[in-house]
Amino acid sequence: MTREQPEDHHAEALDVLDVWQADLAAIEALARLQLQAGRHGVRLYLRGASPRLRELLVITGLEAVLPCEPPDEPPPGLGVEAGRQAEERKEPLGVEEEGDPGNPIA
Repeated sequence: MTREQPEDHHAEALDVLDVWQADLAAIEALARLQLQAGRHGVRLYLRGASPRLRELLVITGLEAVLPCEPPDEPPPGLGVEAGRQAEERKEPLGVEEEGDPGNPIA
């Protein structure tokens, strides 16, 4: 006995921003929701998933079954700017490295 899958799948976002206790019970509940939604022709994707929840999805191998929206990008102008050179620093006076130049570990 086989079940016919609906042909008209559509995607719906599931807001998981308030899932503060990301554990295997949460993963199981989300997987069951995805299974039930799939039976009704709906494909769920997770919105607002925490890094911990994303990590658990990868560990359990369910990241393809329960896909997440990409995390929000930081606003422009914040963070590291691309295309700039790292600042060069001078060695503090009186500080020298010690060790045998022939010994790669030292």
